[in-house]
Amino acid sequence: SELESPLIEQGSEDNFWSFVKDGSSMLLRSLALQSSFFVAAIVAARLPDPEALAAYGIVVQLWMLTSYLTDGFANVGTMLGGRLYGESWGLVSRLLFQRMTERLLFIGCLVGLLFSVLLLALEDEIISVFTMKSSESKAKVIGQLRKVWSLIAVVQPINSLVFVLDGLIYALQKFDYVRNLMVFAFAVVYSPLLISFQVTGFFDAASGLVFIWLAKSAMNFVRLLGLVRGVASGLQCSG
Repeated sequence: SELESPLIEQGSEDNFWSFVKDGSSMLLRSLALQSSFFVAAIVAARLPDPEALAAYGIVVQLWMLTSYLTDGFANVGTMLGGRLYGESWGLVSRLLFQRMTERLLFIGCLVGLLFSVLLLALEDEIISVFTMKSSESKAKVIGQLRKVWSLIAVVQPINSLVFVLDGLIYALQKFDYVRNLMVFAFAVVYSPLLISFQVTGFFDAASGLVFIWLAKSAMNFVRLLGLVRGVASGLQCSG
């Protein structure tokens, strides 16, 4: 046992630093994600119409709409997928993981499409829930919401798939990959688009809020492509 103790201690130390590394990757990923919302709020606050900031706060809640359901599916993917990945990751495990992935993505897509339909069909009713209080700026807030409404509805399936794929990529323990993808999407796609919209004067127009969420949509689309690639490469890896 005396001979084994140093090996056990070394293994524990390696696991600890591996945990720290993965935790740091997830921290950077979260910082990039939250920064995208923080920057968007700053841009919204500087739009010509002050009501745009109020509309932005409402849109944030609608943007995350599918996460309330798909986060549960993502957690299932993380837990079951992680168990499959941690056991042996042989041919059988990979086939089971692939089947689970296909089913979760199908459900996630259906959830996203459902919310898209609901947002489009119940636009007036949903807007009225967020704008019940009468005020002088109420009509302008509603006007801002209507400009961006179709975009928010259409992007729901993309968001839903991204949430599900996040859970699956965590199961494959590709934390560095998730970090790099999020930082890339924020720094190379989202931020340059906001800057280009600013330079070209799009934010000076009455529909400036739309361009904020166009940039956010582009960021999530890049995340979707990257996550699909990451999960697919993980399934091809023999462990």
